[in-house]
Amino acid sequence: MVDVAAAVDDGFLEQLRVGKGERRVISLQERGEVLEALVGNSYQVSAGGSLSNTLVALARLGSAEDELRASGALRIGMAAVAGGDPQGAFHRAQLAAAGVYVLFANREEASALLGQDVSAEEAALALGPHCGLVAVTDGARGSCLSAMGRLQVVPPFWAPDQPVDTCGAGDAYAAGLLYARLSGLDPAGMGAAAARAASAAIARRGAAISAADASKVVAAVADRRVRGRGGAASWALPLGGVVEARV
Repeated sequence: MVDVAAAVDDGFLEQLRVGKGERRVISLQERGEVLEALVGNSYQVSAGGSLSNTLVALARLGSAEDELRASGALRIGMAAVAGGDPQGAFHRAQLAAAGVYVLFANREEASALLGQDVSAEEAALALGPHCGLVAVTDGARGSCLSAMGRLQVVPPFWAPDQPVDTCGAGDAYAAGLLYARLSGLDPAGMGAAAARAASAAIARRGAAISAADASKVVAAVADRRVRGRGGAASWALPLGGVVEARV
């Protein structure tokens, strides 16, 4: 999978009959039309997909501190889910039986998984019994983490630079949380690192965070460890499977 990211004006979107923020499957012919229309425009091409984006960001966070060690205990997968129908029930049963330890979803995805429109807080608490750690993002409102029956509300982190592109924010969030988890922080610390990583992603075009931004996230995680904030003593969670909900 390949991501092509470009800055275009409203006229370009109208020409292609695409609305802002719209996501849809396109045919090979439509793909060719989009690429042809981009000739002469500035654009970036990179490896795409949520898993790829998260792994790239996680690798940059690890290399920034040079302490992240590869571990066979970290298993990453993806689950496509649908809510409110037999297929949704099938996937929920799979999730419960898979022994998932960490679940990432935005509020809309979590609502689909639960089969009803719920808040991020409600989603995190409802999904919590099925996983060791649940992280539900809710855009500019921040995120909610649930672990061991306890809810952690995480406010958003706003970088000095204004947001320019929300592409990859959720993937960077996942990378920041996983890095903080591997560094031994509790859900409050994980959420703070995840929010900082997501903020770095939306402050630049494209889904990847820069090495400089990765260093800032790593420094913030190290600071929490030194100051004793966000320690995992009372929040010990086993490392295990990671599932990202997509609808």
